[in-house]
Amino acid sequence: MITWIGIGAVTGLLLGLTGAGGAILSVPLFIHLNGASLSEATLQSLLPVFAGAALGWLAQRSASQTRLALSLAAASALGSYLFAPLKPITPDWLVRGLFVALCSLSLASLWRPKKGSAKNSQSMNLTQRPPEASSTHDPSSVAPTQTMDPPLLSTTLAGVTLGGLVTLTGLGGGVLLIPLLSGPFQLSLPAATATSLLTVSLSALSSLILQGMRRPLPLDASQALALFLGSVASALVTRELIRRVPETQLNSIRKTLVSVVIIGSLAALFLKA
Repeated sequence: MITWIGIGAVTGLLLGLTGAGGAILSVPLFIHLNGASLSEATLQSLLPVFAGAALGWLAQRSASQTRLALSLAAASALGSYLFAPLKPITPDWLVRGLFVALCSLSLASLWRPKKGSAKNSQSMNLTQRPPEASSTHDPSSVAPTQTMDPPLLSTTLAGVTLGGLVTLTGLGGGVLLIPLLSGPFQLSLPAATATSLLTVSLSALSSLILQGMRRPLPLDASQALALFLGSVASALVTRELIRRVPETQLNSIRKTLVSVVIIGSLAALFLKA
């Protein structure tokens, strides 16, 4: 029971802080700590990924771009459906090459100083919200001052591409979402994290339901409850960290953790062969 709570907690903590990396962390933990097969672990991981992302999003929901997350989740599901027939016939070298290039661009986008952000924001069809000033940032009030009206074409293309890459590589979408949201979509890192959490939670829930309809979930009620309790604990810890750690320092921590997750994803991709 303690092991299951621990897996839920560490998965939720990583997701809550970075918006990415839940499956990269939880799948190996299920395999090595609980003796699950790869097939069982990938299915079991959907529950802590969903719970951790959903609870993490609830703690940071004011910062999220909800319409953008819903659009990306829907387009990602379409991409997964369209790219599924291509998975068996796509050469491994092509998938690896594209993924290495994309991850390299993602890391560069994540760490590149953003210039002219105000000018960029004005060009993206945003509506203003009153800013909320505070000396300490409550995670429930880490709100963006602007609400994005997501452009349909670019959001659809990004979501379909995201779903296709996740389907082809088997890696989590959050790894690509954070650089995408903080780069081309020009979101701040807190907003990108919250938006990614909502997108990941919706994707994990839909996959959990679809796969659960095809076969029984390799979890009993007590194990599911333990994972959920761990996710709740991680959400509370994440909330306190966001409240107490200065935003500049917290953003540096987030960037570092996302970079570690991206590098870990690359390693996992090459170790799959």
